[in-house]
Amino acid sequence: MSLSIPYNISFTSNHTGVFGDIGIGLDNVDTKTKKLTKSFGACFKELLSFSLALEGISQLETGLTDLITPGVALNSEMAELAAITGLADEELKKIEKSARSSAGVFGTDASQNIESYKILLSKLSPEIAQNNEALALMGENVGYTSKLMGGNSVAATGVLTTAMNQYGVSLEDPLQASKEMGIMMNIMAAGAKEGSAELPEIASALENVGLMAKSSSVSFAETNAAIQILDKSGKKGAEGGVALRNVLSTLSQGRFLPRDIRKQLQGAGVDISQLTNHSIPLTERLKGLKPVLSDNALITKLFGKENSAAALALLQNVDALEQLTPKLEGTNTAVEQAEIIMGSYQEGMNRWKAKIDDLKIGFFNLTESMMPAFQ
Repeated sequence: MSLSIPYNISFTSNHTGVFGDIGIGLDNVDTKTKKLTKSFGACFKELLSFSLALEGISQLETGLTDLITPGVALNSEMAELAAITGLADEELKKIEKSARSSAGVFGTDASQNIESYKILLSKLSPEIAQNNEALALMGENVGYTSKLMGGNSVAATGVLTTAMNQYGVSLEDPLQASKEMGIMMNIMAAGAKEGSAELPEIASALENVGLMAKSSSVSFAETNAAIQILDKSGKKGAEGGVALRNVLSTLSQGRFLPRDIRKQLQGAGVDISQLTNHSIPLTERLKGLKPVLSDNALITKLFGKENSAAALALLQNVDALEQLTPKLEGTNTAVEQAEIIMGSYQEGMNRWKAKIDDLKIGFFNLTESMMPAFQ
């Protein structure tokens, strides 16, 4: 027997009101979402605008720095030059003009040219700065020489000042001294062209033999020719200079040579006075030893073990030395070689860059007083 009792449950609601409230709630969410989206979009646009503004300022700063860099570098070098020389503004302006002009000719940097001027003044004489024409001509010589040394103006300045100082070129007349520098430049360049020793090796040799050669009345051209002869014989750079100095020192002893050596030389027919005669070229003095050229023992005793090889190299090549010397005189080799090098595409581009840099220097000079505040 089953027992079941039925129940009926009914729900009554106001559905219109419920769904209406839901609809209003969704509308509010939609409205607020749109407002938030709009606010975020405006904020993003403002941030983007600010970022673009900062980027623009950064680019402006970079461009401005690039624009004034050549002028700033030159200004710094000029300040140091003024401190060294004590020159007035007008004289300094003349030097700056020369440096900028030289930069356009050689495709170099104007500030680098001032650095070369500073080296010239420190190694030669500060008084040269008072003669702008002489300083400009020396700077031109440096420019030509640097082209033969891979564009290294500092090394070129060192070569030229070494030659002048070692040979005691007078600086009383700066303009004449600058012309002497040009002559020496061409002799060394001709020597490098005809021989095997390059300019750096020549300078190293001159550092060791220049004063002795000058005091022995050996011409600059003949000294350079002897350096080339010794270089081909294996006596390179400073070693060649020392060897040549010792040979000249021995020849200059004359009557003060050891008695036994002097006796053997005279017995072989050598005129001792010819060895010390400063009024004749070095080649003529060396020829005086020809009677004993085959006597290696006597040559070694005369010049010493360390210098006998150099002495023999000079004695055996005395004719070559005599022929080479005039080839180094009266040439324009350095200028001619430099002009060939300056005919290359890269050198042409360097000159264009120098002209653009000169415009930048002009801009800096016009705006120098206000530039710090503007930056």
